[in-house]
Amino acid sequence: MTRRERRCDGGSRIISRRRILQLSGAAAWGSGPGRPVTAALASPDPAAASRPFPWIGLKFTSRGKLLPCPGNTIVCPIDIDGPAAALMAYRATIAAEPYADKLVFTPPSSYHMTVFEGVVDLVRKPGFWPADLPLDAPLGQCDRVFLEKLETFDLGCEPRFRMKVAEGASNGDVRPGEAIRLIPVDAAEEAKLRGLRDRLSDLLKLRQPGHDTYRFHTTQTYAIAPLTEAEAARYRVVRREAIAALAAALPVLELGPPAFCFFDDMFQFRPRLRLARRRP
Repeated sequence: MTRRERRCDGGSRIISRRRILQLSGAAAWGSGPGRPVTAALASPDPAAASRPFPWIGLKFTSRGKLLPCPGNTIVCPIDIDGPAAALMAYRATIAAEPYADKLVFTPPSSYHMTVFEGVVDLVRKPGFWPADLPLDAPLGQCDRVFLEKLETFDLGCEPRFRMKVAEGASNGDVRPGEAIRLIPVDAAEEAKLRGLRDRLSDLLKLRQPGHDTYRFHTTQTYAIAPLTEAEAARYRVVRREAIAALAAALPVLELGPPAFCFFDDMFQFRPRLRLARRRP
């Protein structure tokens, strides 16, 4: 099975082809009393369509070839035998689209929600590298320092995190290839995750730009080429319905304890240590 295939094992199309054709036809011709649907689906940031994809040359080539991109991260894996099934159905819907060759699809075995970003070996500058290590320190040294610190780290909370799929424009009217935004189910879960991120930042001496406003997400696709205006309009229609179906299928996404992982690329994250609550 290749990463650009249009279906995935165990997946299903969560929007009928007839409905997609109806939607794409509406996007092309408009509906209602003089109001074209394309106006309602316009990107909230028209300049976004022309911005380069930041992962091209770092994570993938412009032809979609996977590039070496080693680093480390702290993530909550998504169980392939559980909630990943709903994400695979979402993935299959997007993969069935006629512009799917402009996207790269990550394997379900890699599905996760990032809790704390860690480092990428190829990105070495203040804010993206631990402050207590030289910018030219080998990645292996960073891995060892992080692992030693995390071995005695107290998760400080129950090792369960309850998320839900964000609905509305923040997850629907987005640039093609964007990740699926996840939000905590309530204020208590929000505080738990934000507090954990702050303590990890202090421990690992790493605080990336945007730390306080970080958006939790899970990634199934990366765009490698811009969509045409018509394709982008169709994508937003299909994505809106696919997100709504995903939110209905996963009213609560319960995630287990975060794992400190090593990775060589974006298709595999190897757990080295699961964070634990060490005091009652």
